[in-house]
Amino acid sequence: MQRRENGNSARNNSAKLERKRIQSLRKNYERSVAKNGEPPILYDIHEMIGKDKVDQILTSGTEFDRVSPINEELTVTIDRLSAHGDGLALSPAGDRVIAVPFSLPGETVRVYPYAAERLYLKARLVERLTSSDMRRDDLVNCRYFGTCGGCQYQMIPYEQQLELKKRVVHNAFKNYAKLQEGILPEVLPTMGSPATMAYRTKLTPHFDLPSSIRKGTAGDDIPHVPIGFDNVATGRVMDIEECPIGTPTINAALPQVRASILERIKTYKNGATVLLRDSLPDFDASESVVVTDHKATVHEIVGKTKFSSPAGAFFQNNRSIIPLVIEYIEQQDLFSSDKPQYLVDTYCGSGLFALTLAPHFHEVAGVEISAASIECAKKNAELNGITNATFLAGNAENIFANISYPPEQTTVVIDPPRRGCDDEFIKQLVALRPANIVYDSSA
Repeated sequence: MQRRENGNSARNNSAKLERKRIQSLRKNYERSVAKNGEPPILYDIHEMIGKDKVDQILTSGTEFDRVSPINEELTVTIDRLSAHGDGLALSPAGDRVIAVPFSLPGETVRVYPYAAERLYLKARLVERLTSSDMRRDDLVNCRYFGTCGGCQYQMIPYEQQLELKKRVVHNAFKNYAKLQEGILPEVLPTMGSPATMAYRTKLTPHFDLPSSIRKGTAGDDIPHVPIGFDNVATGRVMDIEECPIGTPTINAALPQVRASILERIKTYKNGATVLLRDSLPDFDASESVVVTDHKATVHEIVGKTKFSSPAGAFFQNNRSIIPLVIEYIEQQDLFSSDKPQYLVDTYCGSGLFALTLAPHFHEVAGVEISAASIECAKKNAELNGITNATFLAGNAENIFANISYPPEQTTVVIDPPRRGCDDEFIKQLVALRPANIVYDSSA
């Protein structure tokens, strides 16, 4: 009798934990959708599983359930790549998509699904049984590739990477703009980066503290603390001693930065994110240095335009691509009219587009909700002797309140955060009705 009661208690506890897991996932999903919209993988799921079956699962409320083949090793064939670079396969029952990192379309792979998300399962790659013609493992330049979650495409030739990213943009128009196939805008070739390795001027490795250090009970027996990025399979931080996409300056400084943290590890109260920012020490310097203080000032030169900004603030992290983006905008025939032309640089930060493009326009205005960024942009205008630029701190509800340029003579440049523009911004942009919109999206 006691054994049966213990068994029932264990089952009840397991069921309670599962209900809590599903409740947490549901709340997190709803919160994410409210902020960012439906995730791109949802549209892959609809196509692979079929809308009728998806509707049936949603109606039954089982979209987060840990269904077979969870925790079962199996062989699948990868159908496509998700927008985030994971290979996607259909489960044997046809009721879930299985997401497999570091796999390519057409490959047959052994996988182990270990986590249930909404309508799909996350899986570890156990073994690759066949290889795609697209795969070029000799191109991989990183000893951590395949375990670190930072990069997805290193085994794919760069020209094919650009094609994959073009497809992501096409699908974004198709799925989010709700346009019929016949009126979808043509997506032009993806602009490639001159540098595909050793280009990134900002790295942010992080670490978690073991409980013994947090609680002050470690004594002299200090456990090792990995400093780096998340392991794609476990989600735990893994040690990263070098990162080939980071600049040589950053990689030269990384060992010392890591060692310094480990020496002081008992002084931390919690885990932390570490900043390594490649910066010119001053505008006359020919070699860069690494800055680790978020509040320190960093310096960049784009063409002939000088920029200073806080190290922790956003600035395009690939120096090699910035001149090409500026050149592309300059080639779009935005300045040929006899009438004065105006530029509005939204999400302007420290003024990258407003200041580099100012010579082509009668007036330029940068708008931002961050007052600190606006002050930084104003100082950069003074630094470069640019007198036709104004920078305005707006609020999210009325970002264009102080813009009075004629719409038919106005170009708006948009360089938003990774999640894109929110609905409120888009409504205001539509109301502004500018003649031209340039949307910059780096990937």
